[in-house]
Amino acid sequence: MDAEALYYLHKNYVAWLKYGQWEPELSMPKGAYPIQGERMLLVWEMEHAPSNQDRQEAETIVEARFNQTGDIWVVCRAQQVTALVMANSLSTADQQAGLWIGATDATEALQQLGVGSVTCHMGSVCRSYAELPHTNMCELSAWWTALSMLSPQERREHRKRIQNYLKKQQYGHIAGYITRQIKREEIPPQAYWHWLPLIIESLWVQSEPSLSFITKDLSLEALRAGGVQQLSLWVRRICMTLKAANVPGDPIARVMNSIQRDCSLPYSQTNLAEGLGLTPTYFSRLFEKRAGIRFSAYLTNARMTHAQTMLKCGASLAEVVQACGYQRKSYFCEVFKKHTGMTALAYRAMPRKDDGS
Repeated sequence: MDAEALYYLHKNYVAWLKYGQWEPELSMPKGAYPIQGERMLLVWEMEHAPSNQDRQEAETIVEARFNQTGDIWVVCRAQQVTALVMANSLSTADQQAGLWIGATDATEALQQLGVGSVTCHMGSVCRSYAELPHTNMCELSAWWTALSMLSPQERREHRKRIQNYLKKQQYGHIAGYITRQIKREEIPPQAYWHWLPLIIESLWVQSEPSLSFITKDLSLEALRAGGVQQLSLWVRRICMTLKAANVPGDPIARVMNSIQRDCSLPYSQTNLAEGLGLTPTYFSRLFEKRAGIRFSAYLTNARMTHAQTMLKCGASLAEVVQACGYQRKSYFCEVFKKHTGMTALAYRAMPRKDDGS
């Protein structure tokens, strides 16, 4: 069987997964489905279905982000893009970091098609096609939180420090800080891979360029070969690029994007206003005019939406509280109940459409 035929067979398999045909091997030629290797299912849910002419573009966007990871087959149907990725290994730290980058970059690129908000869900690693229909799908940020060797508290503190350097335009300090922190921590070899999404996210949230711009010179092969030294070299290079490209943009849009990308940071209207060179009163008036609601309400809505997503994925209450930027569990529970009308634990226990209940 030639490569083109195999490509379309696997692409059909992905489509069948979405429509309930769980055993395509029964109707496919023997040997069409490899036994070796690891597989992962990824799904992007779009607020609006892309136009007919953009469906192919959506598939191309996802394929391009993972073609260096392994074999990939993508199907766009209605308001979903579904991808099946296969490689010899998808469960190592470097592959996990690469998957995060690809999934995050694809999410941003899909939004440019005018489909509204896009949410990515990552499946657990499977060793056979038979496991795929039963894979546990989890929202991207919750997926990475569960895998990362850095706790939510550690990630929050490191992001805060990196972003403070960016706000003060002290780009030269960032690589040194990251290198010192990695060398100080008693973590297993190659755990610096778990710093990579943290660094990218910190630069991305604070800067105007797209994720593709930030990662365009990033080589996972070079990082595998050079380790922490190569990581530090890349950070220095991208920080100098960001410094040269630093052009003021819409300050309120930057704040809104920052909250949507990471609502765990200790956002303060006073501190944000100070960082933007505005008075708190003017910042408040500007934010409400731009967002349509007050800053505090916008922040709470973003945090509650993220909390509900994590609870649906089975995250513990402690994980959700930290990931949503709350210092006290009791206060989070109070806000969650007021926002949703039910307790967080009751919400997590609710049956889902995909759990067979």
